[in-house]
Amino acid sequence: MDTRGSDRQMFLAGMRGIPPITDLITTSATSSTRNNGLRRFFQPILIDRYGDRGDYAGQQLNAEGDGSPGSVNDPNWNGMADPKWSPDGTAIAYWQALAVSPACGGTNPLPCETSTEPGGRTSRLMIAHLTSRKPSPAPKVAPISDEVPWGVAYEPGSPTPTRPRPPAGTYTLRGANHGTAKIEITETPDKIAIDTVSVTYTDYSDDGATTLNGAEKVTVTIPALTTSKVDWFSDLTQTGATKATKKTSPDGFHLTIDVLTNIFGATGTLTTTIDGKAYRQPANGM
Repeated sequence: MDTRGSDRQMFLAGMRGIPPITDLITTSATSSTRNNGLRRFFQPILIDRYGDRGDYAGQQLNAEGDGSPGSVNDPNWNGMADPKWSPDGTAIAYWQALAVSPACGGTNPLPCETSTEPGGRTSRLMIAHLTSRKPSPAPKVAPISDEVPWGVAYEPGSPTPTRPRPPAGTYTLRGANHGTAKIEITETPDKIAIDTVSVTYTDYSDDGATTLNGAEKVTVTIPALTTSKVDWFSDLTQTGATKATKKTSPDGFHLTIDVLTNIFGATGTLTTTIDGKAYRQPANGM
């Protein structure tokens, strides 16, 4: 399940070739922007084991249709999590939920759609039949131990383990092809977590096809257990095979989001432009 095709997260992730350095502290917040409360921007994507390459980005299983209310590709019916293969490999089951208030209607620019499903249901099970595939025999799965050798057994009363992380300091990451990224990591006052990651790129390139210059700085605070407040400053330029920029407004981009509710609320702007096409963050609440 992915947001590709909706452009929902392109303002954050559209520029490729950036090493995942600020991801050290932004993962919870950025992954939560895929939703607007109960509305998800997921669609089921079939992709091979080798992933994106060239013009290949997989195929959306439910792309066919006219987009009308209740159709297989009605954008207001959102893909939910955990699709499953049929045992013979010829079908994929997934489920969808219809956007309902407050993710639509009221002050939200998206109007609420009347369900066309029996009884006005707002969830439905879908099955994608892969008609060009021949059934495969179900593989035999050998029994395995309940003990996971790399896991840490939990004993009641055990303290929460400390997650490994790079300590505060200054680091240099060399591009696989050329250039460098100078990294500064700052810890929280109690030194139990990272709160700021700052990166300056100088002619940085891993693939040799694009070159990255500029700087990015992100600070994350946790005002509540499931909430992240992100202060993001970015001024990146990419040249070469792809011409791109990733820039925040002068006062930065400031996002506060709860991973349990996923309501998008931000001030400032973050815009990624790829070969002339600009991707901007969604409006608050959308």
